[in-house]
Amino acid sequence: MSSCSQCRGCEALVYDEEIMVGWTADDSNLNCTCPFCQISFLPLLHVEFHDLRSTPGFYLKTSTSGDSINSSSTHPATSVSSEVKVGCSSDPPGLMSFPESPEDSKGPVEMPVTQTGTPKILVPEPVHSDPLGLMEKQAEKRNTLTRSNSVGGPLQSLDSIQRPNHGISTTSLPNSLQEVADTLSQKWLNPKPVSVPYLSPLVLRKELESLLENEGDQVIYTHKFLSQHPIIFWNLVWYFRRLDLPSILPGLILTSEHCNNGVQLPQTSLSQDSKQVYVQLLWDNVNLHQEPTEPLYQLWRTFLQKKGTLAPTDHQETRTLLNSIVRSIQTNDVYGPINMLLREIKKRPEVKRQRSIYREILFLSLVALGRENIDIEAFNREYRLAYNELSTEQLKVLSPIDRPPSNSVQWCLKCFGAPFI
Repeated sequence: MSSCSQCRGCEALVYDEEIMVGWTADDSNLNCTCPFCQISFLPLLHVEFHDLRSTPGFYLKTSTSGDSINSSSTHPATSVSSEVKVGCSSDPPGLMSFPESPEDSKGPVEMPVTQTGTPKILVPEPVHSDPLGLMEKQAEKRNTLTRSNSVGGPLQSLDSIQRPNHGISTTSLPNSLQEVADTLSQKWLNPKPVSVPYLSPLVLRKELESLLENEGDQVIYTHKFLSQHPIIFWNLVWYFRRLDLPSILPGLILTSEHCNNGVQLPQTSLSQDSKQVYVQLLWDNVNLHQEPTEPLYQLWRTFLQKKGTLAPTDHQETRTLLNSIVRSIQTNDVYGPINMLLREIKKRPEVKRQRSIYREILFLSLVALGRENIDIEAFNREYRLAYNELSTEQLKVLSPIDRPPSNSVQWCLKCFGAPFI
């Protein structure tokens, strides 16, 4: 699932923490305010499904107990994307954490302040100087020098395109689970994506209370909840996952008409069915991207996957740009990457940008160096300092989407954590 939405006014991409800030205290107002053009728009939750059930009859047993569900350790099931992935019962705990207060936590990807009180760095150590293989051919004759300049660390795990033990793909909504065998996709097609209004907690509480008063609390345990009240249902799924709280709601997804070609399967055990569904929240939604080029973090992943087949001259300019940005971030230099992207913007003045320089650099840093090695709070601080150093001429090239995130946006991110990228 992804809450990333597009403003209908300026067409900019608005991300979860920015949507939170744009909500009002009115429990009847479904809109939020765009942080860039100040126009009200309706944010949406986007849901994609990746069904990993190997045969249509996998969940057709009629037992009233959880025993009717085959072992999840050997049969991954359905997946809601972003992913609601119907997956293993041994899936890891939630990716999100909910600190007791902003002061008690620095967020899931932040590093502690040193005892001497010195500012926190963005990344803890140097990284491979040529992760995308630009220098591979030349390095064959001077391999020792190249290796001596590389440090085992953040990029070692990237050679196999893996992320910390989540057992699932970490790309954005499209292409999320394309590695699933073609035979599976032929047997069980993925359900169609779903989009519903993204409600603020105040609006959701009011709607849920009204539903319980009118239909009783039993409604939330039946298939009618998903089919007749999809807006409330999907928002609850989102919030329970966002706050890393246990929930039986994903179990209703598994047997729903939507995920079974219009056939409502008999319910067995919601608690057991819920273990067959993995819900992943993604920060970005590339389905909404309309720019002619891919985001930098997607290009990084693509080049890493093709590293062994690319010649040094293939996409050399783009790969050099990516390498340069990553190396700069490792030295806590955000001003350099901003200037690099400014030059790229000047090359294509006719392109209307949706993606900000801020998001391009941040997301690339998280993907290339590992989110466990990037202190987002420190990154935001360095980005603001670098932005304030830009000249008037440089600022003319930028747009409102490139401004540093407001304090309110940073606090939302700090309190609720960052979704997956």
